[in-house]
Amino acid sequence: VHITANLTWDTHVHYMLAKSRPRVYYLAAAKKAGLPADALIQIYLTFIRPLLEYASPVWGGLPKHLANMLEAVQKRCLRIIGVPTDYLPSLSSRRDAATLRTLRNTLRDSSSPLNEFIAPPQDNCYNLRREGRYKPVTNSKTKRHELSFIPRSLKLLYQADC
Repeated sequence: VHITANLTWDTHVHYMLAKSRPRVYYLAAAKKAGLPADALIQIYLTFIRPLLEYASPVWGGLPKHLANMLEAVQKRCLRIIGVPTDYLPSLSSRRDAATLRTLRNTLRDSSSPLNEFIAPPQDNCYNLRREGRYKPVTNSKTKRHELSFIPRSLKLLYQADC
């Protein structure tokens, strides 16, 4: 994972794209060799997608232009394989699911250092519609903060609970 001084993910995404190019070429070579579509999908799922999703809960809140670059790799691979581009779930939906899993695991682990940044669920003595929900983080003043792990994951958790 490449983290820059200004906390952007451009370098990391461009590194992943450069590392995925030879793998996409090998996928195309496997297609030319006559491998069936299910074997090609397995090659994509084994060698290319893990590269595009490595540590995605950390950097998953990407700006649209970077997220679109990653989605383009998956679409290109699916076109090479010869299946519809919506055959597999989008990488952004998988990043969101991974972020939610990570947050839920963090909330279950009382010794996690991230729990210092997340207020415990509100426990009210009276019935409210939002009883037992985690307290939202203060409003983000920048888009970069809004897309960082804790605000983004809490927002996804609220949306999942609704």
